[in-house]
Amino acid sequence: MRRILLAALALAFAISFTAPLVAQGAPPQGGAGQPYTVEYYYKVQWGHQQEFLNLFLKNHWPLLKKIQSTGRILSLKIDSPAYHTTEDGRWDYPVTIV
Repeated sequence: MRRILLAALALAFAISFTAPLVAQGAPPQGGAGQPYTVEYYYKVQWGHQQEFLNLFLKNHWPLLKKIQSTGRILSLKIDSPAYHTTEDGRWDYPVTIV
């Protein structure tokens, strides 16, 4: 019983010191009510970029535009990279929402 209690105490002690190092939040943004930017990067299987873009513009883009019309989104932008990159750093479409 004493070993279990000692092990639980050691575990609680270890977690209390490592938790602040592991759980770090997002970097601070501007003040409350200030706009901020969010970027999403979509990686698409080779040869299916146009199919993805068509589906995104058909299904997701109208929802984002509707939210933009309410004033919660200030600007929307979808882009495509100008150059090819390696597979580990590759992305096909970044979507920027302010």
